[in-house]
Amino acid sequence: MATVDPSRTLADMTKAEKNIRFGIARGLTQTAQAAHRDLVKGARAAFDRPTKATLDAFYIRPATRELLEAEVGVKDELAGFAKGTPASKFLAPHIFGGGRRQKRSERALSIAGLMGNKGFLVPGSGMKLNQYGNIPGSTMVRILADLRAAETTAGYQMNRTAASQKRNRNYRRERYFVPPPGSKLTPGVYRRRGGKIAPVLIFVPDVQYHKRFDFFGIVSRSVERNASRLIQRSIRQALATMR
Repeated sequence: MATVDPSRTLADMTKAEKNIRFGIARGLTQTAQAAHRDLVKGARAAFDRPTKATLDAFYIRPATRELLEAEVGVKDELAGFAKGTPASKFLAPHIFGGGRRQKRSERALSIAGLMGNKGFLVPGSGMKLNQYGNIPGSTMVRILADLRAAETTAGYQMNRTAASQKRNRNYRRERYFVPPPGSKLTPGVYRRRGGKIAPVLIFVPDVQYHKRFDFFGIVSRSVERNASRLIQRSIRQALATMR
């Protein structure tokens, strides 16, 4: 006559449950990792020459056996964005559309009283953009220094010291200025080089973005495509290794 040891059966059930939960957690984490890869791929497709900061803008929070939830999102001050403008801020207009907040350089020019009733900047025809299609930070620092538009809270060192002039070889060849009110020139920042001037920054009252990065759609489609397969596979692997 066969007998059943209830304590051993209960232990086996407990062990099986733990392995199943471990398998689910690993499958959920793998699903989040797949969504992360799809987000990076989507960013490469949505943006022209995306910066490293854009491609590194997403985070994963893995699931655990105790908490069967995995998360993929956009980094902010609390999710691994170490320095600079958090991705949650510079990507938001591209995800949701609409306007954006002032950048530090725009705040500096506004505080200095140079922008009138306009609070945003767009590149002018005389601005040489960097490899990512953006205004080089060093150029912006030089412009703000020349205009004496310091914003110390943003970390700028704007004083035109002898040392800074010596480091900047082009400093004496380029002078930046804002035309006075009533000028026939379009409001903005101009570069004077020799006898020629060129607009490098144009003042505008607003900057509107169209939705161009389908963050939620990318994640939703990725989860729908991968979740069931990855979780089931992970559970099978966990049970196969149970002893």
